[in-house]
Amino acid sequence: RCGVLESSAHVRMFWEVLREFGQAERRLFLRFAWGRERLPLESDYTEQSEMKMFPSDRGDGDSVLPEAETCFFIIKLPKYRTKELMHRNLLAAITACREINY
Repeated sequence: RCGVLESSAHVRMFWEVLREFGQAERRLFLRFAWGRERLPLESDYTEQSEMKMFPSDRGDGDSVLPEAETCFFIIKLPKYRTKELMHRNLLAAITACREINY
């Protein structure tokens, strides 16, 4: 599997949307992506604590939601056409995921 380029438009949109999220939404994102609501302490930081991003396995349609592999802190991100679609679909994905919390 190959990751995505940090300079890709949809990756830049992702970070813009994440920066605009409030604290509660950021915690939901961490739970969705990593199965935890907080990042590790700096002293506990490992390579596995680093988020990795890959293209979506299910395509890039605007109705495809982002996916996560919490064991590896992997996000599978579709290429949305607009920032509004990125915001809507990311919010839908993180609010639908409430089962995992280590």
